[in-house]
Amino acid sequence: MTTLNRLFFTLLAVIFVLAFSVNTSFAEELSDQEQVEDGEHEKKPEYAYFEMKGITIPYIREDGVTQFSTYLITLEVEKENEKKIEGKVRQLTDAYISYLFRLSQYNIDNRLRNLDFIKERLREVTEKVVDEDLIHDILIRGARDKRF
Repeated sequence: MTTLNRLFFTLLAVIFVLAFSVNTSFAEELSDQEQVEDGEHEKKPEYAYFEMKGITIPYIREDGVTQFSTYLITLEVEKENEKKIEGKVRQLTDAYISYLFRLSQYNIDNRLRNLDFIKERLREVTEKVVDEDLIHDILIRGARDKRF
């Protein structure tokens, strides 16, 4: 058997093992069926989404504006809280812009490209503006940097 054949069969075996060992959908279906049988199946919440306008933050250094970062943010809210959040979207946008601008001035550019870091910070800002239980998740649809 040539080396190429051994490599091919090894790769095929790895793919086979990975494909059949990670079958989570069957486990989830089984779990859902057990809950329905027990009568404890609770209704999953429905969500509303508020797409905010792009938030653009300038990076101002000693030699002027060095770059702009734009974030596209969507708020995921349970349907029952939709009306409560509608009036707060402008306040949240203002709070996000203010916070991200202050954060950009600390010269931590590498952290501002880490979307998990940004999400954590926006979550903290959100909890200061609205009740923490009103927003289910903050989704970052996109982020873009333009350097000069």
